[in-house]
Amino acid sequence: MEIECPSDCVYLTGEHASGWSGRVSEQRRDARRIGPALASLGRAQEPYLVPWLAAVGTLRSSDAGVDDALLLDAVVALRKTADTKESGILYEHAPEDARAHALIERLRGKVEAATAGRLQPDARAEVAVLKGLETALRLTLEERASPRAFIDTAARVTRGIEFES
Repeated sequence: MEIECPSDCVYLTGEHASGWSGRVSEQRRDARRIGPALASLGRAQEPYLVPWLAAVGTLRSSDAGVDDALLLDAVVALRKTADTKESGILYEHAPEDARAHALIERLRGKVEAATAGRLQPDARAEVAVLKGLETALRLTLEERASPRAFIDTAARVTRGIEFES
């Protein structure tokens, strides 16, 4: 039996937090959620996923107003913009929800800071990663587990990855 705890539960964040590490069911759930983002990536594209996941993971502690549905809206707009850019046209696709504009800029800034000097810009990799994230988010939303299930998962799997401000 599993109990759905809120993200601020003392058993997840307090002195009992270490008891959650190594829990096989949680690790499998996280792998199931992240797997679709990896499934369509080639070996050369995989390193581009980590900065995006880490950027998403920062939303867990810093932005309580963002949930997986809003994140999906932002990722779809980012993916459409990247698709268009890859075809040689510079056009910024707008998200459906106006609140996602700031989220887009924030995610871009985090990813640019994380990849600067480490990864060469690669439009194909960006499109593939965003498509993978879109798929993973849609599948996670279908679970109806919690409004921030994917954000929480990204935070757990990228724990320890830091961004420069």
